[in-house]
Amino acid sequence: MRGPVIARALALALTLGASRSGPAPAAAAGVPPGPAAKDVAAPPPAGPEATPDDAPDPDVMGFLSLTNSTASRDGGVKLPWEGPGGMQLKLSWDALEKRNEQLAVGDMMARSLIDAVRVFFETEGGLDPHGMRAKLAALTGAPMEEARTAYLEAVTWEERRLFFVERAMAQAEAEKVAIPGIDPDLVRRRARAIRSGAVRKVMATQIEGYGDLALGLVAYLDGDKFRALEKVRKAAGALPDFAVAHAFLGSLYFLFDQKDAAVVAWRRANELDPMNKAVREALMQYGRSPKKQAREPR
Repeated sequence: MRGPVIARALALALTLGASRSGPAPAAAAGVPPGPAAKDVAAPPPAGPEATPDDAPDPDVMGFLSLTNSTASRDGGVKLPWEGPGGMQLKLSWDALEKRNEQLAVGDMMARSLIDAVRVFFETEGGLDPHGMRAKLAALTGAPMEEARTAYLEAVTWEERRLFFVERAMAQAEAEKVAIPGIDPDLVRRRARAIRSGAVRKVMATQIEGYGDLALGLVAYLDGDKFRALEKVRKAAGALPDFAVAHAFLGSLYFLFDQKDAAVVAWRRANELDPMNKAVREALMQYGRSPKKQAREPR
């Protein structure tokens, strides 16, 4: 009866949570499991994903996010201000517009890949599985490189914008005045993180994570379960707040009979997307302690 269990586990990967702030679409039917786990080389033991101690916090990265934007606190909203620093704020608006233009390009490219993954999940490979596989593979090339370039340009324009915002803050602080819509601590932390290269590093890692997620799905379709696990594990590390990466990672761990690691991944997916019914059911069945399972009537 192992086959149906694996199929149910892999069905968890068919729920896509685009971000922690939005619900995921309903899960589709399970993808055929392919070769049994015992016929594939065992993966390395699961372990915690490494994260840099100096990684920028979500607020610092907020200018790159549509769902968690900090525009209302970092001067990213063109509020009229005629007080001290007002002229410097207006000088920052040109860089703001250019930054937003590059973000739109990057978001469009990244969304193309994410939407392709969603279509695959929701239609079990689409009407043309081979064509879908080719599309996913192609999107991890030039489009992701275009997204990377656009986001890097956006970071450069954000650095230029913050130069004027900091000057505005200095003028206002000299006269002991607070500028509406600006959190000085946030602006300074973000400026430091950009100048140190930390923001660019995190952004590049996230773009690579989206590509790894798609390549992991391609590898799974090709029957290379070990490479699928390797790529999806990298994606989950690069995208700690992307629910589908952790749901799919748990499914792959389960396929390799690493149930403890699967439960850890599913719990993270559940934290990010509590509406995912399939993940909740998997945790109810496999996430309980052995003592609780032993006490239950059969």
